[in-house]
Amino acid sequence: MAAFIVPTILFALFALFSAAGAYFLTAQTRGRTAGIVAALLTFFFFALLFAGLLYLLPPESLSGTPLG
Repeated sequence: MAAFIVPTILFALFALFSAAGAYFLTAQTRGRTAGIVAALLTFFFFALLFAGLLYLLPPESLSGTPLG
């Protein structure tokens, strides 16, 4: 389980930076409200991507017990 924490934190940081970038880029061109919507959609996309990755991982890799 500990081996799963570092990639999860890195994924969350990447999602945060991506959402911040989407906000700043969109807010500069379309306005503040559009920037907030873009950031929320980016977070939603990364949450769906993370859920898909968890679904594809074998359950024994998430149990915390050593494999094999």
